[in-house]
Amino acid sequence: MTIHGRRIEIIRALRELQNPRIPDEGRRDLAARDAILDSTVELVLSEGWEALTIEGIANRARVSKQTIYRWWKSKGAVLMDAVLANGFKWPAIPDTGDFEADLKGGLRSLVGEFSDASFDSLLRALLIGAQEDGKLSAELDRQVRSWITAEFAFLIESARQEGRIEAHADPELIIELLYGAVFTRWLLRTGSLDFRFADAVAEMTARALTPGRS
Repeated sequence: MTIHGRRIEIIRALRELQNPRIPDEGRRDLAARDAILDSTVELVLSEGWEALTIEGIANRARVSKQTIYRWWKSKGAVLMDAVLANGFKWPAIPDTGDFEADLKGGLRSLVGEFSDASFDSLLRALLIGAQEDGKLSAELDRQVRSWITAEFAFLIESARQEGRIEAHADPELIIELLYGAVFTRWLLRTGSLDFRFADAVAEMTARALTPGRS
Protein backbone atom coordinates (compact mmCIF):
# COMPACT_ATOMS: atom_id res chain seq x y z
CA MET A 1 0.00 0.00 0.00
CA THR A 2 1.29 3.48 -0.84
CA ILE A 3 1.93 6.20 1.75
CA HIS A 4 -1.16 8.00 0.50
CA GLY A 5 -3.17 4.80 0.80
CA ARG A 6 -2.05 4.30 4.40
CA ARG A 7 -2.99 7.88 5.25
CA ILE A 8 -6.49 7.36 3.84
CA GLU A 9 -6.87 4.12 5.80
CA ILE A 10 -5.77 5.80 9.05
CA ILE A 11 -8.15 8.72 8.57
CA ARG A 12 -11.01 6.38 7.73
CA ALA A 13 -10.32 4.20 10.79
CA LEU A 14 -10.27 7.23 13.10
CA ARG A 15 -13.60 8.46 11.74
CA GLU A 16 -15.20 5.06 12.24
CA LEU A 17 -13.88 4.77 15.81
CA GLN A 18 -15.29 8.15 16.79
CA ASN A 19 -18.50 7.85 14.76
CA PRO A 20 -19.55 4.19 14.86
CA ARG A 21 -21.82 3.19 12.04
CA ILE A 22 -25.44 2.97 13.05
CA PRO A 23 -27.90 0.58 11.42
CA ASP A 24 -31.27 1.33 9.87
CA GLU A 25 -32.09 4.90 8.76
CA GLY A 26 -28.63 6.43 9.06
CA ARG A 27 -26.75 3.77 7.14
CA ARG A 28 -27.22 5.30 3.70
CA ASP A 29 -26.26 8.81 4.83
CA LEU A 30 -23.17 7.53 6.61
CA ALA A 31 -22.08 5.57 3.56
CA ALA A 32 -22.48 8.65 1.36
CA ARG A 33 -20.64 10.84 3.86
CA ASP A 34 -17.74 8.38 4.10
CA ALA A 35 -17.53 8.17 0.33
CA ILE A 36 -17.41 11.96 0.07
CA LEU A 37 -14.72 12.33 2.72
CA ASP A 38 -12.59 9.49 1.35
CA SER A 39 -12.90 10.85 -2.17
CA THR A 40 -11.85 14.31 -1.03
CA VAL A 41 -8.67 13.00 0.60
CA GLU A 42 -7.86 10.82 -2.40
CA LEU A 43 -8.31 13.72 -4.84
CA VAL A 44 -6.13 16.09 -2.84
CA LEU A 45 -3.37 13.51 -2.50
CA SER A 46 -3.44 12.57 -6.16
CA GLU A 47 -4.21 15.89 -7.86
CA GLY A 48 -3.71 18.68 -5.32
CA TRP A 49 -5.88 21.44 -3.92
CA GLU A 50 -6.12 23.41 -7.14
CA ALA A 51 -7.77 20.51 -8.96
CA LEU A 52 -10.23 19.79 -6.14
CA THR A 53 -13.82 20.75 -6.93
CA ILE A 54 -17.21 19.88 -5.49
CA GLU A 55 -18.14 18.38 -8.85
CA GLY A 56 -15.01 16.24 -8.85
CA ILE A 57 -15.72 15.01 -5.32
CA ALA A 58 -19.30 14.21 -6.25
CA ASN A 59 -18.26 12.26 -9.33
CA ARG A 60 -15.66 10.23 -7.47
CA ALA A 61 -17.97 9.54 -4.53
CA ARG A 62 -20.90 8.81 -6.87
CA VAL A 63 -23.23 11.25 -5.14
CA SER A 64 -24.92 14.44 -6.28
CA LYS A 65 -23.45 17.89 -5.66
CA GLN A 66 -26.62 18.68 -3.73
CA THR A 67 -25.76 15.89 -1.29
CA ILE A 68 -22.39 17.49 -0.60
CA TYR A 69 -23.84 20.98 -0.22
CA ARG A 70 -26.38 19.61 2.22
CA TRP A 71 -23.54 19.05 4.69
CA TRP A 72 -20.77 21.44 3.63
CA LYS A 73 -20.61 24.90 2.09
CA SER A 74 -17.21 24.61 0.40
CA LYS A 75 -14.53 22.18 -0.66
CA GLY A 76 -12.36 23.49 2.18
CA ALA A 77 -15.01 22.54 4.72
CA VAL A 78 -15.23 19.06 3.22
CA LEU A 79 -11.47 18.59 3.44
CA MET A 80 -11.40 19.86 7.01
CA ASP A 81 -13.97 17.28 8.02
CA ALA A 82 -12.16 14.57 6.07
CA VAL A 83 -8.90 15.15 7.89
CA LEU A 84 -9.47 16.91 11.20
CA ALA A 85 -13.14 17.16 12.11
CA ASN A 86 -13.01 14.60 14.89
CA GLY A 87 -9.65 15.63 16.28
CA PHE A 88 -6.54 14.29 14.64
CA LYS A 89 -4.91 11.65 16.82
CA TRP A 90 -1.42 12.97 17.45
CA PRO A 91 1.02 10.66 19.27
CA ALA A 92 1.14 11.08 23.04
CA ILE A 93 4.29 12.46 24.70
CA PRO A 94 5.53 10.32 27.62
CA ASP A 95 6.55 11.94 30.89
CA THR A 96 9.37 9.74 32.18
CA GLY A 97 11.03 12.35 34.39
CA ASP A 98 13.82 13.05 31.91
CA PHE A 99 12.74 16.43 30.54
CA GLU A 100 15.20 16.61 27.67
CA ALA A 101 14.55 13.03 26.53
CA ASP A 102 10.78 13.51 26.74
CA LEU A 103 11.03 16.80 24.87
CA LYS A 104 13.03 15.06 22.14
CA GLY A 105 10.38 12.36 21.90
CA GLY A 106 7.59 14.90 21.60
CA LEU A 107 9.39 16.96 18.98
CA ARG A 108 10.31 13.85 17.03
CA SER A 109 6.63 12.90 16.91
CA LEU A 110 5.74 16.38 15.73
CA VAL A 111 8.50 16.46 13.12
CA GLY A 112 7.63 12.97 11.95
CA GLU A 113 4.01 13.94 11.33
CA PHE A 114 4.85 17.16 9.51
CA SER A 115 7.47 15.32 7.42
CA ASP A 116 4.99 12.72 6.22
CA ALA A 117 4.32 13.30 2.51
CA SER A 118 0.57 12.75 2.75
CA PHE A 119 0.07 14.89 5.82
CA ASP A 120 2.18 17.59 4.19
CA SER A 121 -0.07 17.60 1.12
CA LEU A 122 -3.27 17.60 3.15
CA LEU A 123 -2.21 20.32 5.57
CA ARG A 124 -0.90 22.60 2.81
CA ALA A 125 -4.23 22.17 1.00
CA LEU A 126 -6.08 23.06 4.19
CA LEU A 127 -3.93 26.17 4.63
CA ILE A 128 -4.91 27.35 1.16
CA GLY A 129 -8.57 26.73 1.91
CA ALA A 130 -8.25 28.52 5.25
CA GLN A 131 -7.17 31.70 3.47
CA GLU A 132 -10.60 31.80 1.86
CA ASP A 133 -12.61 31.02 5.00
CA GLY A 134 -12.08 32.66 8.40
CA LYS A 135 -13.97 29.97 10.30
CA LEU A 136 -11.95 27.27 8.56
CA SER A 137 -8.75 29.09 9.49
CA ALA A 138 -9.73 29.28 13.16
CA GLU A 139 -10.71 25.62 13.28
CA LEU A 140 -7.51 24.54 11.55
CA ASP A 141 -5.44 26.48 14.06
CA ARG A 142 -7.36 24.97 16.94
CA GLN A 143 -7.12 21.41 15.67
CA VAL A 144 -3.45 21.44 14.75
CA ARG A 145 -2.31 23.32 17.84
CA SER A 146 -4.59 21.59 20.34
CA TRP A 147 -2.47 18.45 20.69
CA ILE A 148 0.77 20.40 20.66
CA THR A 149 -0.46 22.73 23.39
CA ALA A 150 -2.01 20.04 25.57
CA GLU A 151 0.82 17.51 25.37
CA PHE A 152 3.73 19.91 25.73
CA ALA A 153 1.96 21.95 28.43
CA PHE A 154 1.55 18.85 30.58
CA LEU A 155 5.20 17.89 30.13
CA ILE A 156 6.53 21.39 30.86
CA GLU A 157 4.26 21.99 33.84
CA SER A 158 5.16 18.60 35.33
CA ALA A 159 8.87 19.36 35.00
CA ARG A 160 8.36 22.85 36.46
CA GLN A 161 6.39 21.61 39.46
CA GLU A 162 9.03 18.97 40.21
CA GLY A 163 11.90 21.45 39.93
CA ARG A 164 13.45 19.81 36.89
CA ILE A 165 13.26 23.12 35.02
CA GLU A 166 13.24 26.75 36.17
CA ALA A 167 10.21 27.71 38.28
CA HIS A 168 9.65 30.86 36.23
CA ALA A 169 9.34 28.91 32.97
CA ASP A 170 6.30 30.05 30.96
CA PRO A 171 4.67 26.96 29.35
CA GLU A 172 2.71 28.99 26.79
CA LEU A 173 5.79 30.85 25.59
CA ILE A 174 7.89 27.68 25.45
CA ILE A 175 5.21 25.89 23.43
CA GLU A 176 4.97 28.83 21.04
CA LEU A 177 8.72 28.70 20.47
CA LEU A 178 8.75 24.93 19.96
CA TYR A 179 5.76 24.93 17.63
CA GLY A 180 7.06 27.98 15.79
CA ALA A 181 10.43 26.38 15.14
CA VAL A 182 8.89 23.27 13.59
CA PHE A 183 6.04 25.00 11.78
CA THR A 184 8.22 27.71 10.25
CA ARG A 185 10.73 25.20 8.93
CA TRP A 186 7.90 23.07 7.54
CA LEU A 187 5.94 25.94 5.99
CA LEU A 188 8.85 27.82 4.43
CA ARG A 189 11.12 24.80 3.84
CA THR A 190 14.05 26.71 5.29
CA GLY A 191 15.97 23.54 6.19
CA SER A 192 15.74 19.83 6.88
CA LEU A 193 12.82 18.82 9.06
CA ASP A 194 14.15 15.66 10.65
CA PHE A 195 15.03 14.04 13.99
CA ARG A 196 18.39 15.81 14.06
CA PHE A 197 16.58 19.14 13.96
CA ALA A 198 14.07 17.97 16.60
CA ASP A 199 16.88 16.86 18.93
CA ALA A 200 18.76 20.15 18.49
CA VAL A 201 15.67 22.19 19.39
CA ALA A 202 15.00 19.96 22.41
CA GLU A 203 18.58 20.19 23.64
CA MET A 204 18.71 23.98 23.34
CA THR A 205 15.35 24.34 25.10
CA ALA A 206 16.30 21.99 27.93
CA ARG A 207 19.65 23.72 28.37
CA ALA A 208 17.95 27.11 28.65
CA LEU A 209 15.35 25.90 31.14
CA THR A 210 17.33 23.51 33.34
CA PRO A 211 18.88 25.07 36.48
CA GLY A 212 22.66 25.24 36.23
CA ARG A 213 22.79 24.48 32.49
CA SER A 214 22.06 27.85 30.90
